Amino acid sequence: MFETQIRRFTATAGIISVVLYVVSAALISDLPSINDSAGTWSSYTASHGPQFLAEVYIWGATTAAVICFLTGLWSALRHAGRASDLLATLGLGAGLMIWAIVLAGFAPLLVLGYRAGSLDSASVKSLADLTLLGATLSAFPTAVSVGAFSVLILRTHALARWTGWFGFLVVVAHLAAAGAFAQDGFFSPSMVSVFVAPPLYFLWTLIISVAVLRRPHASRASAPSDKGASAPVAN
Repeated sequence: MFETQIRRFTATAGIISVVLYVVSAALISDLPSINDSAGTWSSYTASHGPQFLAEVYIWGATTAAVICFLTGLWSALRHAGRASDLLATLGLGAGLMIWAIVLAGFAPLLVLGYRAGSLDSASVKSLADLTLLGATLSAFPTAVSVGAFSVLILRTHALARWTGWFGFLVVVAHLAAAGAFAQDGFFSPSMVSVFVAPPLYFLWTLIISVAVLRRPHASRASAPSDKGASAPVAN
């Protein structure tokens, strides 16, 4: 019964985080590129102050939901098989670091929203650059977190194996985002770090949430293989 509650808690938190992410993405779907002029950013900020404040608030709620999801996933998978406790703890620890970095990275955006219309163009551009470039800093812990959970899934079969392989796609995308320092194009912070890596992470969150909910005994899925080496062979 308790395991069922953990699975429901995990899935619910994960799905809520995805919904909140979609809402937040809609708020700034027309965000300028990092290589747009200071004047463009200043004009956009002056007319989007309330949206920026709402964005920060929603991302705070998203962070809370993802923390609950990651903690639930750790609890559901940490006894799935050999070395699963280490991998699950690594996934949780790196995951918490992701969201500490993300929240810190939204501080400049909070300033933009709070002081919209009263900042000079150069200050607006610098704060916008800090927000977009700061997003790249969360990519490495994201790769570690998703990678650890993916290895755990593939080693223990705790969830469908394809979910583990999809996790590695998310890892690759975030490793690319970690070096997204181009001034423009796909490998600029305002492209891969905004429109590619985060959507893949939340798609992974949704997939794992559904998988956890649909596998009543996910945490025991590997039990037969773990016991097989010591169990007597029936004649």
